[in-house]
Amino acid sequence: MHKGQKIQFYRKQNSLTQGQLSKGICSITYLSKLENGNLEPNEEILDLLCKRLGISFDSINTDVNESSVEDLKRWYRVINSRDIGSASKCFLDIKEKYSNNKDPFIKSTYLLFLFRYYLLLRDLKEADKVLIELKKYESYYSNEYSYYYSVFIGLFYYLSGQYQLAIDYYIEAGSHNPEDPDYYFQTALTYSRLQKVSLSLIQAKKALERYSQQMNYTKCQDCNLLIGINNNILGDYKYAQEIFETMLEQHALMAENKSLKAKIYHNLGYSYGKQGFTEKAIDFYKKSLQLKQHDKEKLTTLYQLAIELYNLNPNSITLILETINEGSKISKELNDKYYLYQFKLIKYQVEKNDNSEDFKNFLETSALPYFESNGDLDKYYECCELIGNYYKNKFQYKLATHYFELALKVRKTYRF
Repeated sequence: MHKGQKIQFYRKQNSLTQGQLSKGICSITYLSKLENGNLEPNEEILDLLCKRLGISFDSINTDVNESSVEDLKRWYRVINSRDIGSASKCFLDIKEKYSNNKDPFIKSTYLLFLFRYYLLLRDLKEADKVLIELKKYESYYSNEYSYYYSVFIGLFYYLSGQYQLAIDYYIEAGSHNPEDPDYYFQTALTYSRLQKVSLSLIQAKKALERYSQQMNYTKCQDCNLLIGINNNILGDYKYAQEIFETMLEQHALMAENKSLKAKIYHNLGYSYGKQGFTEKAIDFYKKSLQLKQHDKEKLTTLYQLAIELYNLNPNSITLILETINEGSKISKELNDKYYLYQFKLIKYQVEKNDNSEDFKNFLETSALPYFESNGDLDKYYECCELIGNYYKNKFQYKLATHYFELALKVRKTYRF
């Protein structure tokens, strides 16, 4: 931040207009030019502005401590390496040094990386609190920090299940730094969630190319995982299976990474399940659950496991419901509507209540609007089909046709 930006920041913090701050000191035009960095201020005027703002002259006139900036960036590099233990150890020292720092640039940098730290921990409640403070500094960031800001908020919305909002912020990030492989990877990940598989594959391959140039093996594995997932979505389950099995072979040569292995097991389970190898799918889902440490990560595996248990033996209701109830409990604790609705849907079907009015009301008033508003067209399509079948079985053909037409419109527009 230059001197004028600092003046502007403190002026807004004090809820003062340019006219109120400049009155008796300088003209509004002079203050405006100062805040925009279009003139070097007279020290006497700067001192009078500081006194009116209730801040010291040095807080405006002193250059940013570069060692502090580098200290914070080192913490960010640890966060970006996804080493939670090391990032948490660094946090204790960083918090003590910078949480009460008065310099707006240092404070905003601290808050920016603190926000990313909470995203690493998947602590969205704390991240949301930091984001409220962080938005006060949005207009003061340089191009580099504007990139971080947009990418981090994109990740926040991605983790919150608001994928279209995530894409909007990632696109904004790309305007600040179009060559960063993290940008391509995050957009690929989000497009995959939105069922825009072709776009996801394009972005994933761009990310893989750039990570390979950096010799970033861990990130390359992330890209290969996503490419395999996209092939699962496209229905090329055998090819996806081969990608995941190759990854497991390569994984044996690297340091133990339970998180990556858990993801590979989960997606292998999906590939096998879609090919009709139900028992193999169940085995891989169980292996995945044994390695997953965070409840949020378990939701998708519990959901797919419930489906495969139902496929194996629809009459094993007790075992299936145990899995569904565990997933529902976690969903409620995390306030995760996406999976809460998913588990509700499958529970209705397992208990043979998918022809009840309660089921229809749940679909029309909760599930369908939620999936539509979040841009999840795959689940939106599924709900339209289910409601259409409900009305068809009730001989209400006009309503059935309405929902089948909605489903058909989605199918024509997007490939599942």
